[in-house]
Amino acid sequence: MPPYVDASWLLLSELHRCLELYRALDFAVIPLAYGEKTPAIPSWREYQTRKPTDQEISAWFNKRLNIGIVTGAVSDGLVVLDFDQPEVCNEFFGSYGKLTARTLTVETAKGVHIYLRSYKPTPSFRIGKLKLDVKGESSYVVAPPSLHPSGSVYTFKNPHVKEVMLVEDVATEIRRRAFQLGASAPILPPRPAVPVRASTVTLNRRQVASIVRLLAPYWILGYRNDLACALLGYLIKKGVDEESAHIVIDQLTVQAGDEEREARLRLVRYHYRDRIRLGSKLKAASGIREVIASLRGV
Repeated sequence: MPPYVDASWLLLSELHRCLELYRALDFAVIPLAYGEKTPAIPSWREYQTRKPTDQEISAWFNKRLNIGIVTGAVSDGLVVLDFDQPEVCNEFFGSYGKLTARTLTVETAKGVHIYLRSYKPTPSFRIGKLKLDVKGESSYVVAPPSLHPSGSVYTFKNPHVKEVMLVEDVATEIRRRAFQLGASAPILPPRPAVPVRASTVTLNRRQVASIVRLLAPYWILGYRNDLACALLGYLIKKGVDEESAHIVIDQLTVQAGDEEREARLRLVRYHYRDRIRLGSKLKAASGIREVIASLRGV
C-alpha cells in the first residue's frame, strides 16, 4: 500500500458504506467491539424493538467498530441462518451458490450466513446436528466488514446483491428441511392469538389525504420504519382495514419520495397478518408521538 494512503480512513469508509446498505434494507444495527462479537454499548435490549436514530449511529460509528445487525421484527422480519460448516449449508439448500444471486450471503470465519425475510415471526433456535443457528427474534449477527476474533473479515459472498429474499414462514421451512435431512429441531412455542378489534373501518379519500398531509413531513430517512410501524399499530387499533392501510402507506411513500416503497408496503401485510395478534401491546399513537418529538430538532 502506498505510504500516503490512510488505512484507518479506508476501513471507516468501508464501514460507512456497509452501514448505508443496512439502513437501506431497514436493518437495525448496533455497535460491537472491534474484533469481537460483544456489544460496544451497555445494553442492546431496547434495539430489539426499535431502530437506533441517525444521531445514535453517528455517535457510535465515528471510529473502528464491528457491526451487529439485530434480527427479527425490528429489521422487517429478518432471519439469518448461521451455518458453522459451508458443506452443510450446501447440502441444506442443494447448492447454496444459487442463493448468492438472490439474497444477501456472508462468508464468516468458518461458515456462512444466509439472510432471509419471513412474513411470520421467527424465534431464535438451534439445530445441533446441522450446526445451524437460526437467528430470529431477540438475536443479532456480526456483519461485514467486521473483524472476527480469529483475524478473518466478514465479507459478502456476492457484493452485487443488495436484497433479501422473502419467505412466507422461515421457521416452518427450516424445520421441514431439517427433518428431511434426519435432524430434529426443537419444539417451538405456538404463536398466541390475541383477539383485537375487527378491521371493518374503510378510510375515504379525505381521511387518507389528511393522514398523509400530517405525517409526510416526518417521513425522514432513519425514522420511516419506526413511524410506519407506529402508524400501522394505530390503524389496527382503530379497526381500519388492510386495504385502507395499504393506500395510506403507499401514498406516504410516494409523497415523501421514499425509495424503499416496497419494504414499507411489506410492513402492512406483516402487521395485519402477524403483529395484529399483539393487540394492546402494539405501539400506536404513543409511537407516532415519540417519532415526531424526536424529529422536532431535525
